[in-house]
Amino acid sequence: MPRGKVGRNYVVSLHNDYRSQLTQGKSANLSGENMPTGKNIKQMSYSVDIENIAQQWADKCTYSHSGIYVYGECFSAFPAEYNESNRQLILNEIFINVELAFR
Repeated sequence: MPRGKVGRNYVVSLHNDYRSQLTQGKSANLSGENMPTGKNIKQMSYSVDIENIAQQWADKCTYSHSGIYVYGECFSAFPAEYNESNRQLILNEIFINVELAFR
């Protein structure tokens, strides 16, 4: 994945694109059915503070969610060189978390 500002903008754009699809009722769940349309789903922005918290957790080399539930987490691991096929790993994590939110 591109690093720095380019990578940050890419991730935020990816999330906002899928959040937009959800608000329009265009997001399918894992069984292929459209999920309920979202209400008040605002565009996300990037927080360097949260990035620093995530980096501190990543530096511990623990392959699991942090257990800190103040913020949502998309948790995935990628090789240092970004590969477009890894994009689906991010999306799977997003959709699993969104589905849980609607239960």
